Amino acid sequence: MELAGILLLDSTWTLYTLIQESLKLKSGNCSVYVDTRDIDVTIKLPSAATNVGAFIFIYLNGTSGGEIVISPASGDYIAKGGAPVTTAGLNAQGEYILLYSSGLY
Repeated sequence: MELAGILLLDSTWTLYTLIQESLKLKSGNCSVYVDTRDIDVTIKLPSAATNVGAFIFIYLNGTSGGEIVISPASGDYIAKGGAPVTTAGLNAQGEYILLYSSGLY
């Protein structure tokens, strides 16, 4: 599913609220709040090269079960603990991740 979301802060920040839905982000500078409700959800990130300096905040509000799988764009990676990984995940209520795109990968 691709969504435009709700624009905040003079069109510079977008808020997405999802219930049992996956999402392919078109750009950074956004917050994604997800209620998984016992199913796994995938958040696909936009290209790092076209979103240099952008932030993405993802928050898991699942009341029970379910996981958020965070997947970078093709050819990109997520730096986790200083090492590049091809996916990251959130699986506990209240868990969150703040991502920053350096444009490198």
